[in-house]
Amino acid sequence: MLKTRLSSFDTKVLVSEVSQLVRGGIISNIYQSNSTFIIKIHTQEGRKDLILEPPYRFNLTKYEYEKPTMPPNLCRALRKRLRQGRIEEVTQINDDRIISLKIRKANSVHYLVLELIREGNLILLNEDKEIEIALNPARMKDRVILPRAKYVPPPKSYIDVLRSSPEEVLEYLKNGRGELIRNMVVRLGIPSEIAEEICFRCSIDKKKEVKKVNLDDVANIVNMYRELLDEAIRERKGYIFVKNGSYINFAPIRLLHLEEKGINVEEYSSFNEAVDEYFIKVILHTKKEKGQEKIEKKKEKILREIQECRKRLDEYTRLAKRYREMADQVFARLNLVNFLLERVRNLKESYRKWKDVEGVIKKDKELASYIKGIVPSESKIILIVNGYEIPLNLMASAQENAGRFYDLSKEYERKVKRIYEVLKEKEEELKKLSKEEVVEEKPVLRRKLRWFEKFHWFITSNGHVVIGGRDFKQNELIVRRYLTDNDLFFHADIHGAPAVVLKVDEKEISEDEIYEAAQFAAAYSRAWKLGMSAIDVYWVKGNQVSKSPPPGEYLPKGAFMIRGKRNYIKNVPLILGIGVSPSDEALIIAGPPSVVRRRCNLWVELVPGNLSKSEIAKFIYKFFINNVEEEMRQMLEKIRIDYIISLIPGSSLIIRKGRRGD
Repeated sequence: MLKTRLSSFDTKVLVSEVSQLVRGGIISNIYQSNSTFIIKIHTQEGRKDLILEPPYRFNLTKYEYEKPTMPPNLCRALRKRLRQGRIEEVTQINDDRIISLKIRKANSVHYLVLELIREGNLILLNEDKEIEIALNPARMKDRVILPRAKYVPPPKSYIDVLRSSPEEVLEYLKNGRGELIRNMVVRLGIPSEIAEEICFRCSIDKKKEVKKVNLDDVANIVNMYRELLDEAIRERKGYIFVKNGSYINFAPIRLLHLEEKGINVEEYSSFNEAVDEYFIKVILHTKKEKGQEKIEKKKEKILREIQECRKRLDEYTRLAKRYREMADQVFARLNLVNFLLERVRNLKESYRKWKDVEGVIKKDKELASYIKGIVPSESKIILIVNGYEIPLNLMASAQENAGRFYDLSKEYERKVKRIYEVLKEKEEELKKLSKEEVVEEKPVLRRKLRWFEKFHWFITSNGHVVIGGRDFKQNELIVRRYLTDNDLFFHADIHGAPAVVLKVDEKEISEDEIYEAAQFAAAYSRAWKLGMSAIDVYWVKGNQVSKSPPPGEYLPKGAFMIRGKRNYIKNVPLILGIGVSPSDEALIIAGPPSVVRRRCNLWVELVPGNLSKSEIAKFIYKFFINNVEEEMRQMLEKIRIDYIISLIPGSSLIIRKGRRGD
């Protein structure tokens, strides 16, 4: 059976492992897609993405998951309360499948509780452990998950084998019924695969009647459970078990009882890595199966439609032929048919009642040989001619009746033609669908950002890195940490401009590169938001920039002192290029137009304008998506529109677009 969620044993091991990696980390953002939450955490070791997916799992992931552009209400509420909060503790509650993250933000404390039990839940508590918000609010017989209620974990239905004596465990176990293995799971709370492993390693018959279990059996079970847990936490390895090429189970220990059955095992350097790998593959495989199932359902629907079309085609063809033959029969005997119609009408005038008319017709051999019956409610007679039963309207002439039959024949012929067209369309659709195959997606590894990608950045025509601050905090960081004496420092001559640094290495800096960096500094300055077309930019050596103010003065955060001569570049135009560069890890890059045109397959050029950043970003994204090859399109579709928005300095206007070489 496919394992789909963490066990309490898994949870204990994973909490121990994940806690060490995220404790002290700062939550920079939270994303939600359906009931899957991804917490983006900045730690000393870099970015970590923590997945919380009730009721299935929690783990750190190296893969890229789809994140909706518009966060749901619950996600927005979590962001408001937890973003920029520090994770102080990650703990397991009651040794159950419940994880608690203690998060401190300024002077407030919150607990984010993930329940992997039952249908699962994600609950935010305040410092007093009162519920603020919950993914699945509920009122149950043993507890309440509603705002302002005190959070109470579910009561344990089993004894704690690690904190109870063997005698207590034996007594509790013997109160059960049936096989030992079932009672180990239900009454001792040991996950089924671990219970199987304990019985296998201790050579205990798992099907043994629980009433026949003795103290030695219990001592062996408890000791082995403790050994397996200690081994899992000490070794910190993970294992995935594979049957016929498909993942079926995962565990923080080797499950020898599965290996004994010929099931293959894959070993991972950590349990978290194994969990991450297991779920991404299972999710993508399930996605493929659902896609294939969707195709099969479409096929079934089309086959039903084809069957219905063929049925109607036969029926309409038959009716078209029948009405035409009836019309031909009437036209071939116009005088006779008119005589019969007139005769029946006269009888009706004479006898008044249809019953009497029918009696006269039956007695008249000539009339009876042609008229099978009368339908009084419809004023019709049923004529028998040459083996055909022809319903005739008494109020119409023979010619009018024949004309009506011809009209009906033509109507059904038109229907036959239309049905035939639909049938061909459906058969073609089925043929295409039969060739369609769902390809299992490949997991996308989250790209590790290069050191300079946290800032505005570009790489010059000669290969030097240029960085610019996105806000005053980054300006401060750039000057304090990344600016060296030989680097070149650029600044637009306006208040509210980024600190821009051209990193100097052994290669010589050209005049073109200096101008490129100046354009970059101008584009991301406040001049863009003011709608200016050009601005002066100056540059100095790194050793001319200081964070130390003159005696008695104060420098606010993000500000700096320039000593010595400034080198001015006058009237630098405000223009920015954004393009698709397959050779760059970021794929979509921004910078001076000359650099972007040279490095990108597709590009646009912007100047200050009146279209919002989001409008411009959507246009750029659509332009790129519609003008690249399929493989590149798939890569671009994984880029969030927010990333493009972050590259745009302000309200803009696109003045040019093109391809490499234009």
